[in-house]
Amino acid sequence: MFLTTTDALEGYSVERYLGIVGGEAVESTFLTGHGNSNLHAAIQHAVNDMRAVAQQAGANAIIGVAIEHAATANSRLVVAYGTAVFAKPIREPAPVLPPLPQ
Repeated sequence: MFLTTTDALEGYSVERYLGIVGGEAVESTFLTGHGNSNLHAAIQHAVNDMRAVAQQAGANAIIGVAIEHAATANSRLVVAYGTAVFAKPIREPAPVLPPLPQ
């Protein structure tokens, strides 16, 4: 599945817009004592959840992806969201070559 922060996929045409999709992860920082200890893992969890929702909707790409997070004294919330789409490759017609001289 393609993920992009842009509103288009180069070389692809969006055939159907399937709606906004998102995923989230909540992690406790109370046990680790570190504010950034598992941020990457939380981001991956939120993105994987978002992908699963998009796949269930029939998407093969998510455009306009954004990731946000907020923290309190004991926890962090990570949210990933974007627009699920079904995109097809743009195929350029094969060039027509002139006949070979005889």
